Amino acid sequence: MRAKLQSDKAVRKAVVKMEWYRRVLKSIVKNGLATSTEKEWARAALKSSSRAASVVRVRNRCLITGRPRSVFNVFKFSDLVTRELAMRGQIAGLLRSGGK
Repeated sequence: MRAKLQSDKAVRKAVVKMEWYRRVLKSIVKNGLATSTEKEWARAALKSSSRAASVVRVRNRCLITGRPRSVFNVFKFSDLVTRELAMRGQIAGLLRSGGK
């Protein structure tokens, strides 16, 4: 489980590092004033860049269990962990529904 969390951190780090560069290249491709040569160069540069640096590669994972599914963005925990922590009263401002 820890290996997935470590690889997720590496992907997020690569995304942050390459975000500006990828945005510039994408804006060149979409720019109406850029020449076709510039657009071709930008497309080639995007294609040759690391796939790990793409934003769509980032997967939200639970900080405690590493579970990739049903993660609440507010808490960064999966629904199972969120429920458990809420039952114990360890999440400030979160109350059980209909209970005491």
